[in-house]
Amino acid sequence: MALWLVAAALGASTLPFVGLRARGGATDAAARGAARRVVDLALFARLLVPDVLLALALGAMVLFLPLFFSVRYHVAPGGLGVIFALSNVVAAVATLAAPAVAARVGHTRALLGLLAASVPLLGLVSYAPLLPVAVVALYAQGSARTMTEPLYASFAMARATGAQRALLGSLYQMTWNIGFSLGPWLSGVLQARGGFRLAFGVAIACQALATVLIALFFGRDPRADNAASRHGGVPGRSFLLP
Repeated sequence: MALWLVAAALGASTLPFVGLRARGGATDAAARGAARRVVDLALFARLLVPDVLLALALGAMVLFLPLFFSVRYHVAPGGLGVIFALSNVVAAVATLAAPAVAARVGHTRALLGLLAASVPLLGLVSYAPLLPVAVVALYAQGSARTMTEPLYASFAMARATGAQRALLGSLYQMTWNIGFSLGPWLSGVLQARGGFRLAFGVAIACQALATVLIALFFGRDPRADNAASRHGGVPGRSFLLP
C-alpha cells in the first residue's frame, strides 16, 4: 500500500512539468504555424507579382488595340470588326491546345515558352510596318496569351496546399482585376506623353519582366508539373479582345 502511495505521489509531482510541455508544444506549434504563414506569403508574392504585371501589360494594350489599328493602319470600322472577331475565335480555339502542349513538353516549360513567345509577338503587333504582319502577330499573340491563362492558373494552384488554394484563388482574381484596371489608366497617361509607341513599349516590358520573374522563381523547380494537370484554373478571367 505504501508503495502505491509513493508511486501516486511521484506521478502527481510530474503534472506541472506535463503542463509546461503542453504549453511549450503549443508555443512551438504556433511558431511553426507563423513560419509557415511567412513562407506562404513569400510563395503568394512569387505567384501573384508576375500575374499583376501580366494583367497590367494586357490592360495597357487590349482596350486600345482597335484605336491603334484605326490610327496606325487606317482600318475602317467594318474591317476592325472582322479582325478582332476572328482574333477571338482563333484565341478561343487555341485554348483547347494548352493541355496537349503542357503534356508534351511539361507544364513549366509550356508556360514559360508561351510567355516568352508573347513578348516579340507584342512587339510585332505594336511596331509592324505592314497591316498583314500586325494582324498575323495579333492572332499568334492572342493564341499564346489564352493558352497561358489555364496553364498559369493550374501552375499556381499546384504550388499551394489544399487549405491555401481558396485564398490563393481569391487573391489571384483580385490581383488580376487590379492589374487589368490600372493598365488602361497607365496606358492613357503614357500615350499622352509619348503616344502608342511609349505605352505599348511599357506593356511589353511588363510582359517580359513577368516572364523573367517566373523563370527565376520557378524555372528550376520541377515540382507540380504532374500535379498542375490535376488542378483547374480560376474562373471568371478572360483574355479575349473587345
